[in-house]
Amino acid sequence: YELFKRLELIRLLHRFDEHAMSGSQELSYTLRSWEDLAKDLEKEGMKGFFLDPQGQVAALCDSEESVFVYAEPLSGQPGLMELITDYLRSGRELSVFGLKDLLHTLRAPSFRSDGIYDLEVMAYLLNPLQSSYSCDMISKDYLNRVIPSKQDLLGKHSEAQALMSEEQKGNCLKYAAWNAQTAFLAFPVLQEKLEETEMWDLFLAIEMPLIYSLYDMEQVGVQVDRERLNDLAVKLSEMARALEQEIHQKAGETFNINSPVQLGRILFEKLGLPASKKTKKGYSTSAEVLEKLAPEYPIVNQILQYRQITKLKSTYADSLGSYCDENGRIHTSFHQTVTATGRLSSTDPN
Repeated sequence: YELFKRLELIRLLHRFDEHAMSGSQELSYTLRSWEDLAKDLEKEGMKGFFLDPQGQVAALCDSEESVFVYAEPLSGQPGLMELITDYLRSGRELSVFGLKDLLHTLRAPSFRSDGIYDLEVMAYLLNPLQSSYSCDMISKDYLNRVIPSKQDLLGKHSEAQALMSEEQKGNCLKYAAWNAQTAFLAFPVLQEKLEETEMWDLFLAIEMPLIYSLYDMEQVGVQVDRERLNDLAVKLSEMARALEQEIHQKAGETFNINSPVQLGRILFEKLGLPASKKTKKGYSTSAEVLEKLAPEYPIVNQILQYRQITKLKSTYADSLGSYCDENGRIHTSFHQTVTATGRLSSTDPN
């Protein structure tokens, strides 16, 4: 079991008899109304909390046996988003999976709190090479219990979709309950391990404040000058076209520079440049191969320039404008728990 867990062989882990693990896959929870959430939040002590990205289902846990689930859309509950946001801002303790996503769901204003702890970031500090920091993975790794994953319970459905299906609704409520309970139970374990590795202060002083900064950055967005982008696209097109003509002239014929097969035939058969070993797919025209030839063959140097310019045009000048909102800002998503080196990554756009 420990070997499979370390190698992240998730499907094989599920073959183990659940009774061989400490803990159980059985979970009981109490279904409550949104009106009860305000009273449940007022209870003293640490709590584990879950709210799905669409704001359709929430769960709260303040002890191993005490798990409450609330399943009505937030949009239909006036003042509820503000209630949860005010609790987050109060400084009272709460552990969650994915704080930044929670802030987006709540459309929260910019703030900082010393009482909220993101378990995904805690687990990332302990093992930055892991591929996932989901509830079920953290349960396996730190609570030594196998619980159903989101895929197991909901398949490809979102929480909102599952709630609309009589067959899936029960699984959706279970998924919320598992998240809240695991957030509550795993926090002290992760805290102890961070203290043992002398990373608890790092987590509090650097990683947690960074979550709020990234949220603010995503909300504000990056200002883009669309007119300058369009001008750049035109300029890059002209540069690429000029290079294309020069390459065709040196080759003695027109061909598709972006086709490895055609490019390989021109360079290594017609022009007789030294080639790496030919495979069934043809000659390699990778950057590594061409960079070795570029100092001695001007056509190869121009091909590398052509690739660079067309890459700049397609990746930046042409595509960035499509990500802009009506105010000309790009709202990318920054990821804090993806790279093994600790740097940030981003998506939509990268």
